[in-house]
Amino acid sequence: MSPQRLRVAVIGGGKIAQIMHIPYLLELDHLFEVVALVDPSPSLGHALLTRHRLPAWYASTTELYAAEPNLDAVLVLTPGEHHAAVSIDALGHGCHALVEKPMCLSPAEGREMVAAADAADRLLVVAYMKCHDPNVHLGARRLDELRVAQGAPQFIRAHCFLHDNVEVNRDVYDILQPDGDVPEALLAEGAEMLDRRLREAMGESSETARLAYKMLLRVASHDISLVRGLFGEPSGVEFARLFDDGWGVLAVLDFDGVPCTFEIQTRSQRMWMDESVTA
Repeated sequence: MSPQRLRVAVIGGGKIAQIMHIPYLLELDHLFEVVALVDPSPSLGHALLTRHRLPAWYASTTELYAAEPNLDAVLVLTPGEHHAAVSIDALGHGCHALVEKPMCLSPAEGREMVAAADAADRLLVVAYMKCHDPNVHLGARRLDELRVAQGAPQFIRAHCFLHDNVEVNRDVYDILQPDGDVPEALLAEGAEMLDRRLREAMGESSETARLAYKMLLRVASHDISLVRGLFGEPSGVEFARLFDDGWGVLAVLDFDGVPCTFEIQTRSQRMWMDESVTA
């Protein structure tokens, strides 16, 4: 017997929705029924409906839940400053939620989201896709074998140099953009929320520190997730330095006496990703 198809809605029609989530959901149409797209831009919403032959577009989640009371799950693909509020709202409406990275912008938001999932008895999943990569699983098994044969590693290195991929994405993918019709009030609300959550997480900080923090939440979160998945929680941070105006971070973490260098630079001149975890 084939599994029952899940009725899902995609909340946010930006780059990651267009490149990854919508195409994969439609490809796996034996598992998922995409019943709606939510995006505040009418031009982008209608363009995506036409491109992917989706059944419905709504400008807000309020409209979505009023029209689609029997959803199983939502994909939260909005800008990160909206992740917590949108996820908590979805859980409150009885939906499981898959939220893109970053899960949220502050520890307080994360605790609120976990509490909402527990209260609703629904799944809240963060889309760290590299945790499901077969090559990562192969590396983890090999690491376990080496631990048995040779003992714990003496040194860990997490390394990621990459370019600003906005231009590359535009060259490779036909990414649709809003036609200037996102409501100004929503943009202002997002900017205020971003500032408030960054202050909550960091206190008063420089623009360089804010940039580095947002970079760590976004592209570097995959590397952080991999290191934690392979080696557990670090016991401390021995050194940290920002460079390249916050586009780069160099840190030394301590894993119960084992040093780990964590280095990331996101404005490399090379047009490819140089990314690895070595132990």
